[in-house]
Amino acid sequence: MEAGTIKLLELGTATEHELRPTRLVIAGFTGRRRDAVAEHLEELRALGVAIPDRTPAFYQVDPGLLTTATRIGVAGAFTSGEVEPVIIVHQGRLLLTVGSDHTDRDLERSSIEQSKQACPKVIGTGCVGMERVKSWDQAELSSSIDGEPEPYQRGRLESLLGLEALLEEGRSAGIELRDGDVVFLGTIPTRDGALRPGKLFRGTLRLVGEPTPLTVEYTVDLIAGHPDAPPREELR
Repeated sequence: MEAGTIKLLELGTATEHELRPTRLVIAGFTGRRRDAVAEHLEELRALGVAIPDRTPAFYQVDPGLLTTATRIGVAGAFTSGEVEPVIIVHQGRLLLTVGSDHTDRDLERSSIEQSKQACPKVIGTGCVGMERVKSWDQAELSSSIDGEPEPYQRGRLESLLGLEALLEEGRSAGIELRDGDVVFLGTIPTRDGALRPGKLFRGTLRLVGEPTPLTVEYTVDLIAGHPDAPPREELR
């Protein structure tokens, strides 16, 4: 799938960036507490999931999956989003936005790699230059589903590996950043420990000292023809 042009507005400026992603990387198991990551891996192993040989894990997926669409179609009946900081290498600069690594949870049980390829990866249309990020650890991620008042996810980036540490792990895995790269940096746990699908997903990244948060929001539809999908007219 060929990647289309992605347009992002740099918040607080009139600068619009036109990106054509050439590589899309999804980082997984990026928690800063490695003992907690190891415990989670053992839980997945007990469920029969083929866990990665090393963590953090870096999954390269089709850059054509990247989108800023406010409506996406999925083929699986059990898919869900997860909010993540996302960095983009563009014209020699690092830009930061927020995105959702929407994933097929049923497929994830048999293959994490295939589950990462199964759904669009949605990012917001706003960004900031990394030079504006005053405190990485104190930035806050949150998400909600279906407009529920209680957050689905909420936590600070201090629970994830620091950016430099994560990029160094990527280099060790053979991923040297280059222009056109888009990297999802990992997520935080759900507040109740359960993954849940939803029709509407909203994610937010709040940065210290920035008045406007970075946001991503989209609606999820089952593609027409799926046995659980509504009639075609309801998908419009």
